[in-house]
Amino acid sequence: MRATLAVIVLQHGGWRDTAACLQSLVPAVRAGGVRVIVVDNASTDDTAAQAEAAGAHVVRTPRNLGFGRGANAGFAVIETEFGLLLN
Repeated sequence: MRATLAVIVLQHGGWRDTAACLQSLVPAVRAGGVRVIVVDNASTDDTAAQAEAAGAHVVRTPRNLGFGRGANAGFAVIETEFGLLLN
């Protein structure tokens, strides 16, 4: 089944919070039709690698773009009919 909804999660470090967020999305992903995109706003820890290992598509930014531009970076790659910015 092709995903029709992309859930975009912005993060800058703090794997624990990001992990809890991704864990809450597991039922929707398993049900199908949902793709998770994590925008890593230039974290200095291993959060981006952890998110990839958890199955999320990760968009890495070279510097912290802030909330608005980070959200746009996520929406630029959704490849789905709908996008949901989860904050």
